[in-house]
Amino acid sequence: MNNLSSNIPPEIGNLTNFVYLDLKINQISGTIPSQIGSLVKLQILRTFDNHLNGPIPGEISYLRSLTKLSLGRNFLNGSIPASLGNLNDLSYLYLNENQLWPNSYGLQYVMMSHNNLSGELPLFICNLTSLQSLDLGRNNLIGAIPQCFGNMSGHLEVLEMQHNNLSVTLPTTFSIGRDNLLNDKFPMWLGTLPELRVLSLRSNKLHGPIKTLGSGTMFLELRMLDLSSNAFTGNVPTSMFQHLKAMRKIDPTKKAPSNEENGYYQNSIAVVTKGLDLEVVSILFLYTTIDLSNNKFEGHIPSIIGELSALRVLNLSHNGLEGHIPQSLGSLSSVESLDLSGNHLVGEIPAQFDSLTALEVLNLSYIHLEGCIPQGNQFHTFENNSYEGNDGLRGFPLSKGCGNDGHDSPSEETYTGSALDDESNYEFLNDFWKAALMGLQALHIFENNLNGSIPEEIGYLRSLTELALSTNFLNGSIPPSLGNLNNLSHLYLYENHLSGSIPAEIGKFVNLVEAYLQVNQLTGHIPPEIGKMRSIQNLSLYTNNLSGLIPKTIVPSVLGNLKNLNDLTLSNNQLTGSILSSFGNLRNLQTLFLSDDNLIEEIPSSICNLTSLTVPDLSRNILKEKILQCLGNISRLQYVTMSHNNLNGDLSSSICNLTSLQILDLGRNNLMGVIPQCFGNMSVHLEVLDMKHNNLSGTLPTTFSIGSALRSFNLNGNKLEGKIPQSLENCQRLEVLDLGDNLLNDTFPMWLGTLPDLRVLSLRSNKLHGPIRTSGSEHMFLELRIFDLSRNDFSKNLPTSLFQHLKAIRTIDQTLKEPRYLGDSYYHDSFMVSSKGLELELLRILTIYTTIDLSNNKFEGHIPTIMGNLIALRVLNLSHNRLQGCIPQGNQFHTFENNSYEGNDKLRGFTLSKGCGNDSHDSVSEKTYTGSALDEESNSEFQNDFWKAALMGYGTGLCIGLSIIYFLISTGNMKWLEGIVEDLEHKIMMARRKKK
Repeated sequence: MNNLSSNIPPEIGNLTNFVYLDLKINQISGTIPSQIGSLVKLQILRTFDNHLNGPIPGEISYLRSLTKLSLGRNFLNGSIPASLGNLNDLSYLYLNENQLWPNSYGLQYVMMSHNNLSGELPLFICNLTSLQSLDLGRNNLIGAIPQCFGNMSGHLEVLEMQHNNLSVTLPTTFSIGRDNLLNDKFPMWLGTLPELRVLSLRSNKLHGPIKTLGSGTMFLELRMLDLSSNAFTGNVPTSMFQHLKAMRKIDPTKKAPSNEENGYYQNSIAVVTKGLDLEVVSILFLYTTIDLSNNKFEGHIPSIIGELSALRVLNLSHNGLEGHIPQSLGSLSSVESLDLSGNHLVGEIPAQFDSLTALEVLNLSYIHLEGCIPQGNQFHTFENNSYEGNDGLRGFPLSKGCGNDGHDSPSEETYTGSALDDESNYEFLNDFWKAALMGLQALHIFENNLNGSIPEEIGYLRSLTELALSTNFLNGSIPPSLGNLNNLSHLYLYENHLSGSIPAEIGKFVNLVEAYLQVNQLTGHIPPEIGKMRSIQNLSLYTNNLSGLIPKTIVPSVLGNLKNLNDLTLSNNQLTGSILSSFGNLRNLQTLFLSDDNLIEEIPSSICNLTSLTVPDLSRNILKEKILQCLGNISRLQYVTMSHNNLNGDLSSSICNLTSLQILDLGRNNLMGVIPQCFGNMSVHLEVLDMKHNNLSGTLPTTFSIGSALRSFNLNGNKLEGKIPQSLENCQRLEVLDLGDNLLNDTFPMWLGTLPDLRVLSLRSNKLHGPIRTSGSEHMFLELRIFDLSRNDFSKNLPTSLFQHLKAIRTIDQTLKEPRYLGDSYYHDSFMVSSKGLELELLRILTIYTTIDLSNNKFEGHIPTIMGNLIALRVLNLSHNRLQGCIPQGNQFHTFENNSYEGNDKLRGFTLSKGCGNDSHDSVSEKTYTGSALDEESNSEFQNDFWKAALMGYGTGLCIGLSIIYFLISTGNMKWLEGIVEDLEHKIMMARRKKK
């Protein structure tokens, strides 16, 4: 279901390996190209519900592997090619709602209703010995029904030919019909059919009295009886109503549609209800009706009808019935529509009718009634036309008032003209959607504020194909009654508060294509019945509390199970055990998310059989052993994430064969050995290479080529040696480079400053040495926000010209309205920082986070005053160097604390205890300020920053806290957070005033 338009291109014939082609429910137009016949491996072809026209190309008959062909709901015309008979494996053919005529054999279900088919019924249909459903309704077929049609009843379960122009007689082997010209007496022997629920003989030429049999077991399951518009005579048969057991008692267990045994055909019937001639497209078991209208019945209305407490519709209109209306009809507690009009009844309306609280439509017109209309809430809903033609009737809503009813005619008319008109309009609308729900196919109520539980009654919507209740506040368990929705193809319940286990009834969803139940609070095991959902393509259960093993029924045996599965997401649960080797049988699987579980053992080699796999995410488990060498054979891999496991062994050069690979994340494992040189060649397509915190050794690849796509390169925490390869200069899209915590031995790579998008550079904890020499260019490190050279052997003066270039730290971006992070939905950049003596990992890097860490080197000389222009700088660490002189004065330097400068014995000035003689501060005042306001600031800051960082969802401590605080205040958003530091701000201001 997309919005694809235009034509099917002839080039589709080049896709000769296609097995499954699904273009359903789009806006594709034009003809079906003859080149479709080249797809010789095709097994399933679906193009229904589009705008295709023209004939069916005969070349379709070349598709000898075809098992399902669905071309319905288009504008195809002409005859069906006789060569379709060559499709020996074809079991399902859907050509309904076109302008076609069939000519094919070996079929089970033929649906061609609602077309313009004409002509006579061909005899060859009788040869379709596998046929179970034949629906030719609502066409222009003419002529006689072949007698051999009766012989098909041995295998035919559904024969639907309503609304055609068929004539002559029925086959002698069966005889039920309506809206025809049948000329016969009432076939009482039909009452012996034990399962008969619906009997409609309306609009024929049936005649004579209805004579009942002596048996007490007649029509026991009958729920709908329609004999209207015939010529039946005599009394209404009292004994017949004695038998109608299904109408005499409300059975709460039978509230599902009648077509539960057949997913390919829905029973429908035309009825007259509430004055409307309607077609009920799906018959509810609870719907019960008796329609004897427009006949020649005479005598009294049998009082026994009042015992049919489950009856919803009673229509005895337009007969010759006489006498009084029986009081027993007031016991029809479920009746919604009652029509007795056009008879010869006399007397008053029984007072017992005020008990008919379910009554919505009442027609007592033209039957010679008199007296007062009963008063009550229900009778206030009926208008004048319910009673017209009864001159002796009085009372509301008629103009003739009853003296004792408390209403005169003007007030009654006023009431009718205001409240009742509104109520009548509401009633019409209310009835409309109630009726619509019976045939509802799609229910979308996502992204609202719904709460409470999902009602069990939702299982009655048996026509439903799509159910979307996602992104609400629904709680409680998933009702097992959902399993009754046999036609459901799409189920969306994600992002709610649903709890409890997944019901085993989910296995009944044999037509389900997509099931999204993620981000709830579901518990228990994944039910093995899930393996029965043979049509499922996308199954998402991530971020729940599911536990136990992955059921073996999810993965197919040689013969099947979930063989159509494309996407499987079970991440962020509490699943245990190993990854089943039978996963390799999911040959159509494209994405596999098993991250953040407790899976153990090795990755099975059968995973390499998944040749369609693009995204395997196995991160954050307890997997061990080596990375499979055969992964290099899965040519479609795009994102491979296996970080945070116990994988070991060497890296295989076969990974370099993955020319579609964009993300490779193997961080935080126990990998060892050297990095293959060919990894550098992968930068042409590889965007992220993350192998941090392993035991890799040797040197870095030197083969990074021009045109590199590399955006993030993280090898932090390994044992890499040698120099930083200058071929990294070719990676012009590089944003994050983290080579920290290795054994690299080189000078500072100033040429990295030419990378236009470089935002994060960490070379911390290596053996880098020498002075930092800058180039003459003014366009160096323009986007750099995080710069960490700590724990090396850099020497000489701090590079003044370097700080002139850092444009991203020199200005505050006022356009930011919400936090932005480096990375994308598949990969989050992370970074190690030192702050206040703590080693912290930023799990996600805010683009506004800025830091310069040059600590633990051998820098000497003065601190360049130009660093005061870095107004966006949040963290500065120059500690443990050989710096000397006075710390420059300025607002920016006042934001940094003692620990930014400690370990430099010859440094003086604010905020250190040693004052500078010419800076208008003595050491005592500086110390006092530091010891009061700033010490309190530091203490409260440590406590507050912890939970402020937690608010963003990360337990990474002070550094993220500082970024968030700065972001909120600098953008002017969320002023309420400023109150948190109000007291601190007051103390700082008071301290400054004292110094002045």
